[in-house]
Amino acid sequence: MRAVARDVVGEEPLTVERQVYGHGSATFAVRTAEGVVYVRTSPDPATYRATAANLRGLASLGLPVPRLLALDLSLRRHPFAYLVTDAFAGRDLGLEIGSMSPYQASSVAASVVEAQRRVGRLARGTGFGFGPLGAGGPHPDWAAAIRADRPELEDNASLAARTLATFESVRPRLHDVQATCFLDDVTT
Repeated sequence: MRAVARDVVGEEPLTVERQVYGHGSATFAVRTAEGVVYVRTSPDPATYRATAANLRGLASLGLPVPRLLALDLSLRRHPFAYLVTDAFAGRDLGLEIGSMSPYQASSVAASVVEAQRRVGRLARGTGFGFGPLGAGGPHPDWAAAIRADRPELEDNASLAARTLATFESVRPRLHDVQATCFLDDVTT
């Protein structure tokens, strides 16, 4: 990955560290003499097709989003699509929330709720699941979105039975949920 990072970032990386997150991506923190950037890679160019528009749309709502520094969906330079963004100060919330004080967690929750309120003002979607801003999700209902997002359910009958039983117990309430944009991952 070091040679790829050098090619994508344009300078010799000091370090390349694989990140633990990235739903549809392999994500790397690349430190150079200039600072840190994130390189996300996916064998499927469609993963990032709407990223630039998503970032612009979220920024227009006043939300802090990374700057898109490079995007290549061609698969000509590498056998994967990639995007490069600048880095936020701080660490991923998923890595920090367990050690936060109740006050810190409440403060973060208030910020997330405010960001979600802004995103919730976007036009209603026509489907469920991951989709670009303004396009709607690819699934007709939550059940289909959950099944598509959890392929391990196909290989684990016990997990599938428990998951589907839980889902069935809340299905009547989910039936009335309108497709509303929510923050998850700006790259998908």
